[in-house]
Amino acid sequence: MPLRFRKRSELPSDWYDKPPDKNEIPKGLFVIQADAGYKKGIAGIGVIIMTEELEYKPKGQSARCCGPIHAELTSVKKGLQEIRKIKKTIQKIVVYNDNLYAHLFLTGMMEAERDYMVNVLSDIGDLGNELKCHIEFIHTSGRFVKRADKLADRMRKKEERRKLEEIEERVKKVQDRIEKAMGVEIEEVNGEYFAVSASGSGQKYKVILRPRFCECPWWQHNWSNKKDYIIWARALPCKHMCALSEYLRSDVFLDFRKPIERID
Repeated sequence: MPLRFRKRSELPSDWYDKPPDKNEIPKGLFVIQADAGYKKGIAGIGVIIMTEELEYKPKGQSARCCGPIHAELTSVKKGLQEIRKIKKTIQKIVVYNDNLYAHLFLTGMMEAERDYMVNVLSDIGDLGNELKCHIEFIHTSGRFVKRADKLADRMRKKEERRKLEEIEERVKKVQDRIEKAMGVEIEEVNGEYFAVSASGSGQKYKVILRPRFCECPWWQHNWSNKKDYIIWARALPCKHMCALSEYLRSDVFLDFRKPIERID
């Protein structure tokens, strides 16, 4: 369900500048500090939740997002999801975030048009309705949500390292197949290309770079039943494709950059 505009309620005036200290929070009120760090599709999420009794363990995670505002809204969603797990009476939730545009979307002062923005705002609205309590969104300075920000930054960098390790593994696989392709010959017949098996059997496999296709058993086993958009996004080349790329004076790493780097 879409978000409803949350009007200001009767909170202490200084709460509209910065989050309260734990000893200032009345019973039944939950304070969320939600922040995100974003770079090239990868977001780190940091959430801190406080009540009058305690501060819950900070929650961090990574997420695939479509921009910094989407990332900030995702952090708010994560905060409400964590609140949902708490088995206590909740009378009110105050959510702090330092992104002005996210705040304008959350309070209904801006209307989302892109599907991914509409979806995350709808999810937040559904969580609010499920929690059955008043939720107030407050925009604050980044220096007042610094701990959530640092956690989000750590989560983003951790995910970036993981993604880099995965890319390095895929690069190594392609390098191994390039080496195996050195013994593969390419024959051109009427504008079509055939890879001659390096085993000496004389077996030939039709091979195409665009769209991706090879008649070899490895490709047929792994990719013949996949849709074209999945192949384009995920399939690394077989050795026959590597041989064809070399024959055409092409760069196989550029040809297969999307599945190597998993670019969306």
